[in-house]
Amino acid sequence: MTTMTGTLDLGRIPDEQFDPHVHLRVAVVFYDQVLGSAILKPVSRTVPLAFSVPFSPAQFGFRRLPAALTVVVGADAAAIDLLGTDTLRHEVALAGLLNAPMEALAIPVGTLRPGIAQYGRWLVGSGFFPVPGGVACTPPDEGALDAEIAELGSEDARRNDYTIESEDDNPGRLVGTALSVDEERALDVMEISTDAADDRGAREVRVAGSCSSRPWHVAPSLLRLRAEINLRWPDRDKRSDGTIGDQSHCERPSDHNPNERSSVNAVDIDKDGIAPMEVVRAALLHPSTNYVIFNKTIWSRQYGFRARQYTGANPHTAHVHVSILPSAAAEQDSRGWRIWPVAAPKAVTGAAALSVDGLRADGAPAFDVGRTYEVLLTLDGKQFEVALTVLRAH
Repeated sequence: MTTMTGTLDLGRIPDEQFDPHVHLRVAVVFYDQVLGSAILKPVSRTVPLAFSVPFSPAQFGFRRLPAALTVVVGADAAAIDLLGTDTLRHEVALAGLLNAPMEALAIPVGTLRPGIAQYGRWLVGSGFFPVPGGVACTPPDEGALDAEIAELGSEDARRNDYTIESEDDNPGRLVGTALSVDEERALDVMEISTDAADDRGAREVRVAGSCSSRPWHVAPSLLRLRAEINLRWPDRDKRSDGTIGDQSHCERPSDHNPNERSSVNAVDIDKDGIAPMEVVRAALLHPSTNYVIFNKTIWSRQYGFRARQYTGANPHTAHVHVSILPSAAAEQDSRGWRIWPVAAPKAVTGAAALSVDGLRADGAPAFDVGRTYEVLLTLDGKQFEVALTVLRAH
């Protein structure tokens, strides 16, 4: 048995913000697989908390460790939520240990020192610290979700569910250079003009291809993704939606064509009426995702989901394309995508205030729908930095 050892130091957290009732979980992760985890119970912010997480080296074969593992710390739960955005992640390079004997090997992580913002997200994630007012997202009702999935998988829904004619989604041939930091930030701007070469002119004239003449179905994991999006944005535009390939897709390799298991492993989602970058970010966190294309950009597992230029003829400015891994496990994955419906605003129970960098001349916050902001939340004299996504304008 191998162990990952380290220390969690909460010394940066002000005493008035520390809460000993909030327990944390630390996990050792390899890609989307949790190798082992342990619960941390901090009793004082001034006493660093040592942790040791055992895991089996038999996971890797040939008695060799991978090049790197990831240590994830988050709010305590029955299992660490790898899809959550409130976790602290730290990659541990193991290049020097590739040939080391792994029995009784202790791999040092060092000291992890979360800041106020991270600790605030742990409190929010644990449910201990409620965010008052505003808009909250909650898991969808399972009954409503099951009904939406059944409707999307029905024969009527599939009859005209062809994807666009001009799309070319080959990730191996059409991946360009990596985007700069400024270019990545620009992706969050929601005013995206539709390119003339995109699918706006083709989406009304879809024609069935030979792909759909044989048995086919949309991968269940993608049906769940689409159902979550429909429940989150019930009035969204669906004219650029599509799954099964038309004839142009059938004549070349594409995830829009049914594979040997008759599964279609790609879906297109119209960008209008949703926050497309929220869908992109959610897809990049899901273990089944292979690549995502949107707004002349591709995020592929092959490149660690680092944003890169997409050089295909269709710039994907009208829809988000999501492809999953070509495996039965990815197709049948029932884990949610965390694209949750908007709950009714809760009543404010304390003196709350939000401040955001960059105010208009009149002093009002310059919020853009669909963008995510790091905001300072003040409640009952305590301040927490929280990442909030603006879901609608008031």
